[in-house]
This record gives sequence, structure tokens and C-alpha cells, in this order.
Amino acid sequence: MRVGTVIAIGMILLFFGLPILTGYAPFPTDPSPGHVGDFFGGIWDYWGEVFRVVSQRSKPTDQQTVDQQTTLHEIFDNLSLTF
Repeated sequence: MRVGTVIAIGMILLFFGLPILTGYAPFPTDPSPGHVGDFFGGIWDYWGEVFRVVSQRSKPTDQQTVDQQTTLHEIFDNLSLTF
């Protein structure tokens, strides 16, 4: 197998496996539309929650922004004193 194929299979397994293992997507016991819909709906809910949490954690809060601005001002003040 090529490396790309192995990576693609691994990504597919993670995409479907993580929601199943965490309990968001119950594995369908039969091919009825309700069970299949619950399965894909669980996958959709899981990845939506993952992206929501990641986006919330990656956004700086207002206090973090103020702290960063204060730190930059302190750095520039110290640079101007040394010249």
C-alpha cells in the first residue's frame, strides 16, 4: 500500500471512529433510515461540537488582548530606553 492510501484510510477511521467511541453516533443495528440517520446525525453533532470548542478556545478573550497590548507597549518602551 502507498503511504497516501494508509493516511486516507486512517483519516476515514478517525472521522467515523471517534464519534462512535465517544457515544455521539450509535452504530446502526439495521439499515433502516432511522438508525442510519441517527448514526450520521451523531457524526455531524460530534464534529460540530469539536469545531465549536476549538474555535472558542482559539479566540483570545478581551483580557488576553489587553494583556498582549500591554506587553507590546512594555517591550517598545524598553526598546526606546536602550537606544
